[in-house]
Amino acid sequence: MYDVLLLLHLVAVVVGFGGVLLNGLYAAQAKKRPGPGGVAIAEANFFVSNRVAEMAIYLVPLFGFGLIGASDSAWSLSDSWILGALVLYVIGLLNAKLVLQPTNRRVIEMMRDGAPDEAAMNAADKRMAAAGGFAHLIFLVIMILMIWKPGA
Repeated sequence: MYDVLLLLHLVAVVVGFGGVLLNGLYAAQAKKRPGPGGVAIAEANFFVSNRVAEMAIYLVPLFGFGLIGASDSAWSLSDSWILGALVLYVIGLLNAKLVLQPTNRRVIEMMRDGAPDEAAMNAADKRMAAAGGFAHLIFLVIMILMIWKPGA
């Protein structure tokens, strides 16, 4: 059972976080294509990120809790690497829900309206780049915690 849960946990990580880690590249491609083409790229990326990848991201800790339960007491919620990863996961979700998703939604609205206000678009791009970089850093630290399990 442990191996099945580990497989599901890893698949959820790959689909979920893999589905959003390249969003900046999609944004750059959308920006290079003004008009309907760029809007289509942005909308498709937003759909995949917020409908498919997000659901997988929510499954990651559920399968992780299953792994803890199936570990024959090898792992515990009180383990520092697990607690650290959970705290970072919540911070990452807040970053996504409070900054990345609303800003991305606003960028798509501006793109749909035709020639967007360049200053507003640049401000949104900077906000998304900063929040995206923060998300990547959080993901990297979580991966380090999961792989090396400091304190275990």
